[in-house]
Amino acid sequence: MSIWFLYNIDLLISGIAAAAIGILGFAVFYRDRKSVTAKSLLAFSLITIAWGAANYFSYKIADLEVAFWLIRLVLFIATWHALALFTLFLVFPQTEIVFPKWYEWLVGVTGITSLLTLSPLVFSGIETVSATGQITGVVTRPGIAIFGVVVFGIIIGGLTILVKKTQRATGIERKQFKLVLAGAAITFVLIGVFNFIFPVIFKNSNFYPFAMASVVPFIAFVFYAIARLHLLKIRVIATEIFTFLLVALSFIEIVFSVTATQVMIRGLIFILLSVLAILLIRGQIREVEQKEKLQLLTKELEKANEELKSTEKLKAEFFSFAAHQVKSPMAVIKGYATLIGDGTLAGAPADKIVEIAKKIGAAAGRTLSMVNNLLDMRKIEEGRMVYSFEELNVVPPIRTIVTDLETIAKDKGLALTFEASQEEIILNMDIQKFAQVIQNLIDNAVKYTDAGWVKVGVSLNDNKVVFAVSDSGRGISKEFAANMFSQFARDPALAKDTKGTGLGLFIAKQIVEAHGGTIKASSEGEGSGSAFTVEIPQDNKAVTDAMAS
Repeated sequence: MSIWFLYNIDLLISGIAAAAIGILGFAVFYRDRKSVTAKSLLAFSLITIAWGAANYFSYKIADLEVAFWLIRLVLFIATWHALALFTLFLVFPQTEIVFPKWYEWLVGVTGITSLLTLSPLVFSGIETVSATGQITGVVTRPGIAIFGVVVFGIIIGGLTILVKKTQRATGIERKQFKLVLAGAAITFVLIGVFNFIFPVIFKNSNFYPFAMASVVPFIAFVFYAIARLHLLKIRVIATEIFTFLLVALSFIEIVFSVTATQVMIRGLIFILLSVLAILLIRGQIREVEQKEKLQLLTKELEKANEELKSTEKLKAEFFSFAAHQVKSPMAVIKGYATLIGDGTLAGAPADKIVEIAKKIGAAAGRTLSMVNNLLDMRKIEEGRMVYSFEELNVVPPIRTIVTDLETIAKDKGLALTFEASQEEIILNMDIQKFAQVIQNLIDNAVKYTDAGWVKVGVSLNDNKVVFAVSDSGRGISKEFAANMFSQFARDPALAKDTKGTGLGLFIAKQIVEAHGGTIKASSEGEGSGSAFTVEIPQDNKAVTDAMAS
């Protein structure tokens, strides 16, 4: 039995190597069937197994004519084997890729070269045969040089791509590239030595049995990259190791078989175990992926639930606050209306009547503003906000808004100024809706500035219209900055001292985005003032046309 084992040691090595690379290829493929890297690795695995089988039988078959054609078949498969490796290096580790046009030419060259290996232009006949009846030398022709240049050129090209990717990569990805690069380099040096240099140059085919074993370094390094760097889950890795050992033991039994019946039965068992191993790994990968998806879904649901609770809490607080805000101005209006109705203010000085009228107007204005904000919020949520866009010079209407709000600023002793980079800046916009944005930003700036200034500006910069509102006021806290453009968002530190719904900035953001623009805020912190910037591209017609429709 020991003699039988030694005689079939090459079969043992080839079989275990084939099982390992097959399991690895299918394991990675079943993890992500749509990934171009997974597909490329599977293709490389299957071509490697086919190449190993042809290589093994080329020196085991007793019929010299069949053995000679198998040697040609080895070179035929080797050509595509090199292309499969090149493709794997080209796409690794991406899931999707658009192949360059020159890749089609490379496939064409590979196809022509592979067909050339089956012709007498590469091997024209048998030169020497060993005493045991194995082909030890073949008659080579000039075509073998073409084969060598193409195959080694493709391999070197693939390794060059992998080296460049390794140099550009960082972190764990760099480690992955280094491991794959090391395994590939060792494997293809050995393949070149055992399958090309010795049999072709030195006319010695005794090293053919080591060709399939040459792939083992690549398998080992890739598997280590997957296991060590957590590309696959531990449970899947454990399953792969278990199934590989099971298949390897089954193959060893074939090697130790004595009769043809034992070889046949154990061969069938080996095939069945290999199929079962692949199905088992596939099942484990699916189970792990389902658990990962379930965990991710659970986290998303928990997050959505927390957000829903937070929103409901904010809504409850808002409606409680809104009720108070509506009640206060209505109480003012009702109180003064009662004084007017019962004649209490009869004969009052004119300036007193004017003052009362202003207070009634301000109270009514606050109530109307709150109602409009609620209606706008509802329209935005339901997608019913209607826009009417037109091309116009934005400078005059913004200047008018600033002029109208100067009185409010003066009442607080603030300097409200306006500056435009030029007198005509054309933009496609809904001026009525956009006026709400500017009014809201200026109103907030005045509201949260106790002393100093409020500056408003309009400029044209890199084909973008920039609206800026800055102040020397209370600034923005870090806590509020994170969600200031959300519904019902109010700065807790300022909410007690100032009135508002927490909807102004949310509505402003929606209107700005409807114009194809962005809005952002900056502040160095509380007490350092704030600056709001709105940027809208001048070529926003495509966006505004879509919103208008």
